Amino acid sequence: MDYQNRQALVRRIASCKISGSIEYCNFEHSITIEDPSIDLLLQADVLYFNRLSELNSSKAYLNNKDTDRLLISRGLWSKDKASELARLRKDLNNLNSRYPTLKFKKAEQTAILVAIDVVKKRISELESITDQLWSATSEGTADRIKKRFIVANITSFSEKTNSTKNLLSVPSFLDKLIVSYYRDKGISQKDIRELARTDPWRTSWLLSKDTGTPLFSRITSDLTELQQQLVTWTRIYDFAYNSQSRPTEDIIDDDDKFDAWYKGECEKIDKENKNNYLSSGVNNGNGGNETYVMADKEGAKEVYDINSYESRRRIAMREKAIEKKGSINEEYLPDIQADLRMEAIKNGGKR
Repeated sequence: MDYQNRQALVRRIASCKISGSIEYCNFEHSITIEDPSIDLLLQADVLYFNRLSELNSSKAYLNNKDTDRLLISRGLWSKDKASELARLRKDLNNLNSRYPTLKFKKAEQTAILVAIDVVKKRISELESITDQLWSATSEGTADRIKKRFIVANITSFSEKTNSTKNLLSVPSFLDKLIVSYYRDKGISQKDIRELARTDPWRTSWLLSKDTGTPLFSRITSDLTELQQQLVTWTRIYDFAYNSQSRPTEDIIDDDDKFDAWYKGECEKIDKENKNNYLSSGVNNGNGGNETYVMADKEGAKEVYDINSYESRRRIAMREKAIEKKGSINEEYLPDIQADLRMEAIKNGGKR
């Protein structure tokens, strides 16, 4: 996007309004749609869950298992495709985790980004198959009822007549409004992210932080979903700009590269926090650097993952020695023996 397009989107998000026209029954209507308030969204949520409960009780609508069976019977879905989708989601997570570890291996980074793009496209293809019958499910029907309620309460006409007012109770007209508001005039997450890291929004954001001036006319608890998304992504990019390992501009401007970097940073911080927590544990009492932590079988794996490469190597050496001899005194463990030899060498002696 160029600067003017970004500025227009920022104004759209700040104003909470869309003005335009919509055609219905060969007539053009000038309309204004205002983003829903938190109170209206609360009412819509209550309506959704009440209707969903009624629809599920009636058993007249499909559920997820029903849609899978129908898709399989039509030859559009299979257990193999379901397994493929699960595997691809796992692969995508692994690729995103691997990318930050290849900081100076540009060829491998490029290869991983290509792989991420291929995997994402295939996931999208498979998900589009599973979503084909969603509108016929009880969840899809309840969601449509909810969105009809929302657009009926946030739309106003330039020409205020009884006929236009009555349109807001016509399901087919409301469905056109749903498409217009949620799809045609919606703002994608990709665009939200671009706004969050560029001007004019970033200048306004920084000025707001420096001066304490509100950015929006609504109070924080009543921000629209678009405003919340924009603030959330802006804070994420603030984290990147202020990070000691700040990513380069080409990473910040590329969503896939940035997601991989951000995931890696979050994992690194999480690991450091866990290490700090463990460092306050109980020492082995022998002046060593080991920390003992009480853990069950599941927790033990998490503790093991926190260990450094060297610590894991020592653990492997111990396990191998114990497996070979059955039992062994601590002082004869291979890593302890190696430490004692190094200490003897430092002191000019032998062991």
